[in-house]
Amino acid sequence: MGKHSPAADTKIDEHLVLAILAEQHPDLADYEVNFVAEGWDNAQYRLGEGWSFVSLDVWWQFL
Repeated sequence: MGKHSPAADTKIDEHLVLAILAEQHPDLADYEVNFVAEGWDNAQYRLGEGWSFVSLDVWWQFL
């Protein structure tokens, strides 16, 4: 995180990814979840061999 980047509002982790998938896309909820990378406002995960999950924490852009 750069010295001028604000802290993220929500910690995006494997448990949150699985919870979101279970609720919003249950057909992908059984895939193996592997962390790829994170930035100050996002996190990227691989789901199995063919899917990606990118979560953004950018509520402030819509104010």
